[in-house]
Amino acid sequence: RAGVLFGDIVRLDLKREFDAIVCPFDTINHITRFSDWKRVFRNAHRHLKPGGIFIFDVNTECKMERYRAEPVNAEVEANVVSMVEVKRSRRFHYTVLLKMFTREKGDLFRLRQMKLPELIVPTDVILRELSVYFGRVTLVDPDRHRPSAHTEELFFVCRDPR
Repeated sequence: RAGVLFGDIVRLDLKREFDAIVCPFDTINHITRFSDWKRVFRNAHRHLKPGGIFIFDVNTECKMERYRAEPVNAEVEANVVSMVEVKRSRRFHYTVLLKMFTREKGDLFRLRQMKLPELIVPTDVILRELSVYFGRVTLVDPDRHRPSAHTEELFFVCRDPR
């Protein structure tokens, strides 16, 4: 009975509360001002029932720097070739360039492109802001026992809304 809602998570006001709010796939990294991240945290807090949980994940600077340093990554499937390139405009600000070549007919491909901005925020800054709204925040690195300087993706599990 779970529902999926689409909208602007910075300005969201649904006038109801939920048991859980999940913001997957490093969505929050695409919000390019930390002041708007703060609004997202406040909105999640406002929309949670007592005892509710807010979960989101972020890409880290370690991951973005690895992608930036590597050659363009290309993946080839039967009818699609996708290429990902990461550029940094300044510290903590990146652009992910995604190109997809989709086979139309024979050797004819259609090119689709996207530029996705990403803001990387240091973990301690995120935790400091989350502590305003949540009594307990757990960090999860899906690739390691504990988060470290080598963590590339970090999940925040926020409980005990204040």
